Amino acid sequence: MVILGAGLTGLSAAFHGRGTVFEKEKEIAGTCRSVRGEGFTFDLGIHVLHSANPYILNLLLRNNTAGLVNRRRSAWIYSRDTLTKYPFQANTFGLPKKIIQECVSGFADALRRPDRIFDNYEDWIYGVFGKGIAKHFYLPYSEKFWTVKTRELTTNWMDARVPRPRLEQVIAGAASIQKEEFGPNALFRYPKSGGIRRIAGILINKNTKILLGKEAQRIDIAAKKVYFVDGTDISYDNLVSTVPLTVLCRMFNRAPKEVIDAACGLRHNSVLCVNLGVRREDISPHHWIYFPEDKFAPFRVSFPANFAKSMAPKGWSSIQAEISYSRMKPLKYRDVVEKVINDLIRARIIKPKDKVRLINTKDIQYAYVIYDHDRLRNLDIIRAYLRKYNIYSAGRYGRWEYLWMDDAILSGKNVLKEIRARK
Repeated sequence: MVILGAGLTGLSAAFHGRGTVFEKEKEIAGTCRSVRGEGFTFDLGIHVLHSANPYILNLLLRNNTAGLVNRRRSAWIYSRDTLTKYPFQANTFGLPKKIIQECVSGFADALRRPDRIFDNYEDWIYGVFGKGIAKHFYLPYSEKFWTVKTRELTTNWMDARVPRPRLEQVIAGAASIQKEEFGPNALFRYPKSGGIRRIAGILINKNTKILLGKEAQRIDIAAKKVYFVDGTDISYDNLVSTVPLTVLCRMFNRAPKEVIDAACGLRHNSVLCVNLGVRREDISPHHWIYFPEDKFAPFRVSFPANFAKSMAPKGWSSIQAEISYSRMKPLKYRDVVEKVINDLIRARIIKPKDKVRLINTKDIQYAYVIYDHDRLRNLDIIRAYLRKYNIYSAGRYGRWEYLWMDDAILSGKNVLKEIRARK
């Protein structure tokens, strides 16, 4: 078995089965990599473990070689020059009274029209949360994050990702800061040191064979052979790919036009991470803050040293600002680092006199897959073609699904079941 990609899914496939992993980068972990520099450690965006899956918990915590520790989430939202607790729909206390009234009354109105079928995410937002919550958070934040209009999105990506409070909880969160937490990651685990990359190490055993710096360039589906950029090649019986589907389909030497067109129809966003060090400890008590307003460049700002003290050197804090963009909504800032720093000052996270150091910027080309209305049709075309040639596409970008880390690990495990079922 040949496996393309040494992210969590590729490593999981090798861990649960037998095969050789080929990774184009010089290190493992994919988008779960952790980057070190100048005494700081940054992940590629926020990654926390909040799985309730017994198998995953046993696998990762059995010996706890990643040094996972428990954390109680502190997530907030900055809008109208005010910090409110996450999620917005259950925590409007602190906002102007008129906005609070719009949000609570809109939510109550939405409850009077239950059990509706929604054609798109925008209708779902209005139908479930009402006009006020839609206007003041969900529409602006969602379009900033996804980089497309909310009506272009379906609703089959959400699952537990969007908390749905009861009316009494919405009212309580409008009257005061409530202690009750919402959402699947209210409690999470994170490595004590080394960043989230430590989880990838658990998926490597003595039988795992990984070749780094091996970028696949072309796949001859008839000869069942993968050709690499360095001029080498390898034959396979079964090929497991965690490569983004849009990239994988361009590697085929004779893919039909409908398959190429389907791959071109798949959309995703990208995320630019601006990683900063600030010469002041405890710059914020929170783990992350959402920014729904378009006047701020980031959609989210996080504080890695609050996940684990080891993420920043003594005397310093660390900040990661995430900016979403895509071919539908390109980056619009001439100097994005300067814009981020000015935004952090504007939001009173850092002070004008603070010593701020740019540690690095990291560009995640494939960040989140976009669940538009053509996605399933395009995936059906691509998957039918792959099945003919014993090619198994897995993981977030191989399945083209919004998978969390535990989902990605299970995807690598489950692909082996697919292979066995075909024999």
